[in-house]
Amino acid sequence: MAVSSSIEALVREQLHRAGRISAGQTLTFQPVAQNAERRDYAASKRQVVASGKTGVAFLIAGQNLSELRRRIELFSTAYPGLACPVFAQGHTADEEFLLTEYFDGINAGDALTNPQIGIDGVLAALQTVAGQYSKAIRPSTHAAAREELQGLFSRVLAIEYWTAIDRSFFTSVVFPFVEQRLIPDSPSCRVTNGDLTLTNVMRRARDRLRGRRPHAFLRRRLAAFDLLEGAGRNPPVCPEADNR
Repeated sequence: MAVSSSIEALVREQLHRAGRISAGQTLTFQPVAQNAERRDYAASKRQVVASGKTGVAFLIAGQNLSELRRRIELFSTAYPGLACPVFAQGHTADEEFLLTEYFDGINAGDALTNPQIGIDGVLAALQTVAGQYSKAIRPSTHAAAREELQGLFSRVLAIEYWTAIDRSFFTSVVFPFVEQRLIPDSPSCRVTNGDLTLTNVMRRARDRLRGRRPHAFLRRRLAAFDLLEGAGRNPPVCPEADNR
């Protein structure tokens, strides 16, 4: 989906103001393929802003992007040097937009068959991600873990497909069972990504790694990022963090 001409004009202005392009520099806006099964598929547009063959920025345009920005900022704060934070934003009467650094590379899935990277290179990248996650683990509380699960349970119950009997079964059987099994004696939390998949980890030829298209669990997809991103909160509450 194409962005409006007014968004394009504002993006050019923001990029020039940020010193990323010169006045009058030619730009193209290249749509990025999205997962049509995602619930925000029709609500947002994602494009690579490029000058010639060089990516200048990653653009996300749509409505109600404040929560998305908050999550990007949470992740980039938790993993400094790994995340691509938002460096500019703006809006028209109808839409908002966010600009993040553009990261060009090969995703880990494709890298598996690249003779210069292969399985060893991909494993090294994922080990780096795991190491960053481990460093971010913080103590949490049982109350915070239950709060997070209750948020998930509420979203499940909100699905229109369920009948009254289904919802009763969830609340009386399934949810208590899940809560009992998932909350350990000493909960911990961390800022994390909801779907760490091979397509969400990007690698450059010079061995620099980043993640791409992150999002929080059951939430909107975020922007491109280094290695891995997600959403979370600081202890002891750890709201959208990964309590475990």
